[in-house]
Parts: sequence; structure tokens; C-alpha cells
Amino acid sequence: MSKLKRHITESAHGKGKGAVCFHPSGKQIYTVGGSSINMFDAKTLSQLNDEPLKRAGEATTPLYALSFSAKGDQFVTGSGVEDESQRIDDKAAGDNKSTAVPFTVDLYLYPTNKFDALITRFTSAVHALAFNPSGNQLAVGGEYVTDA
Repeated sequence: MSKLKRHITESAHGKGKGAVCFHPSGKQIYTVGGSSINMFDAKTLSQLNDEPLKRAGEATTPLYALSFSAKGDQFVTGSGVEDESQRIDDKAAGDNKSTAVPFTVDLYLYPTNKFDALITRFTSAVHALAFNPSGNQLAVGGEYVTDA
């Protein structure tokens, strides 16, 4: 299974972190990586979109997480960073803490794939997303950043 994920995400987004998720119908596979979203036919693995879907707004942090609601009418993406060089320093603000570039969880509508809402922002990378079975709650997993 990991070979399939690596094949699809590398062919769609190049090397690096990414995520793959089946649409609940089982007919499509969505991938995220870099700053784009791609769609594939689950049987043939052929790409369904001519151009990758771009992230909403001016977001620049790479996408690491992806999840569909159980009904399949919406999906979410979460972002992260590859290394510490992408973090920003808030020491100038007087709190002596380093925080991450703002990471987001974004909501998209299916089947239009249109951005619908910014659900939340974090100061650390988002690595996992999962809807509950009814689709009215979303679990978010990621890094916890502290100063040593």
C-alpha cells in the first residue's frame, strides 16, 4: 500500500511529504503535496484534473494532510513545513517564544472542489485529519512546539 501512495503522490507532487485519501464512493483518490491538490481515478490511477487545484488565498506552507467527510460532500486539507527554517521568531513581540508560520485547516466542497472556509489556524504543522462518522466533528493531529 505504501508503494501505491508513494507512486501517486510522487507523480502528482514530486518528492516530499504528502497525503492520499479515497473519496467515500471509492471511485476517486485525492492527493495533496506541495501547495496543490490532485484527483485520480481509483481504478485506472489516471489523473482526472488537467491542472492541480491550488490552495485557497495566498497560503504557501505545504499540504500534509487530507480527509473526506463520510458523506463525501466536503474535504479538508492541513499544512505543515519541511524544516525549522520556515518558522518565524516572535521574540521581537516581547514574548521570547518562537512560533511556526501559520498553518491552516481548509474546507473544500465536493464535487466542485471549491474552497469554502478556513476552519482554523495553528502555530505548528498539521499532519493528520479525520472526520467523525456523522461529519460534524473534525479531529486534527500535528506537532506540539515548545521552547526548550
